[in-house]
Amino acid sequence: MFGNYRICLGIIISFLLQGNLLANSSEKEVEKNSVQQNEAKQNSIHDILPKKEQIQKENLFINGFRQPFWDRIQLEGLRAKAVADLYYHKGDYTRAIQYYEDASRKLPQEADVYFNLANIYAIQDVYFMAAKYYHIAAEKYLLSENFGKTQKYYYLSRIRYAFFLEKQAKHNQDNEELAKKIFMSLLEHEQEIRENFPDILDEFEKLYKNIYGDTKVISKEHL
Repeated sequence: MFGNYRICLGIIISFLLQGNLLANSSEKEVEKNSVQQNEAKQNSIHDILPKKEQIQKENLFINGFRQPFWDRIQLEGLRAKAVADLYYHKGDYTRAIQYYEDASRKLPQEADVYFNLANIYAIQDVYFMAAKYYHIAAEKYLLSENFGKTQKYYYLSRIRYAFFLEKQAKHNQDNEELAKKIFMSLLEHEQEIRENFPDILDEFEKLYKNIYGDTKVISKEHL
C-alpha cells in the first residue's frame, strides 16, 4: 500500500516540477520576445539614419543638412528629429513638439526643426509661437549647414512669418509694418518664386490679400 502511495506521490511531484519548468520556460520566452521587440523598436528608429562613421566618411547631407563634424549629442539630435517627424506626420503634435524641442537643443542649426515647430503652432492657431519659429527657420535656412535643402522652405518661412505677424496686427501695429516690409522684400524674388516654386504662390497671394485687402494677382504695379 505504501509502495503504491510513494509511486503516486512521485508521479505528482514529477508532474508539478515539469509544470514549473514549463512555466519558467514560458516566462523566459515571453521576456526574451519582449526584449527582442524593444530592440526592434529601437532599431527601427536607428535604422532611419546612417551610422556615424558613414556620415563622417562620406560627408553626407541628412535631409539637406550637413555639419563638418558629428558628435554624440548631434547624432542624438538627429534621432530626436526622426522621432519628432514620425509623431508630426501622425498628428501627435504634443509628442512631436517634445522631440523637436529636444532636437533643437542638440542640433540647433537644423532649419526643418523650427519650420515644423512653426507648422504645429500654426495648426493650433498659436500665432505668436508660429511667427517666432517661422522667423527662426528662415534665418536657419540661410546657414551653410542647410545649403542642401531647397530654397522653397526659406521663402515659405518668410511668407508664413509675415502672415502670422499680420494676424497679430490688431494687438501690435508694428507687426503689420514688419509684415509689409517682409512682403516687399519677397516681392523682389517674385519671378523666381513663380518659376521655381509655383506651389507656394497661393500662400504668397494670400499674404498680399491679408495685408492690402486686394484679390489681384501679386505684381509690383499693384502696389
